[in-house]
Amino acid sequence: MKKITKVLTLLLFVASLTAMTSCKKVDKNLIVGQWKCVAATITQYGQTTPYNPAVGVVWEFKSDGTLIAELAPEIDIEFPTASYVISGNQLTISYLDDDGDLEHEIYTINELTQTKLKIKENEYDFDDDCLTLEFNKL
Repeated sequence: MKKITKVLTLLLFVASLTAMTSCKKVDKNLIVGQWKCVAATITQYGQTTPYNPAVGVVWEFKSDGTLIAELAPEIDIEFPTASYVISGNQLTISYLDDDGDLEHEIYTINELTQTKLKIKENEYDFDDDCLTLEFNKL
């Protein structure tokens, strides 16, 4: 019985460590400011290609949780003004769509430093389609 308890305790410990390292926490304050998209790719059906409509777009994250986004006509990101929340390594952007419905886009923050932001949005839970955006701070 003691042996089973020790094994279970060890397994729970390993599972806890795995959970903690897979969802790294980022410094929320680093995102405040203006960011210019310098690279973007879209992955569909396993093929990654440049997504040029996003390059050059400027997003401004304000300390009050507001996001102002400059949009290119072809880009599939619909919010000019939105709110954002960072939890762990997840960036959630909320905005009203053209019909007045509240929409949410969830990005994984892969990198956030004082000068660089790299985020990834998975469009579907069941495959690897995603949009990856890289920004430099202005």
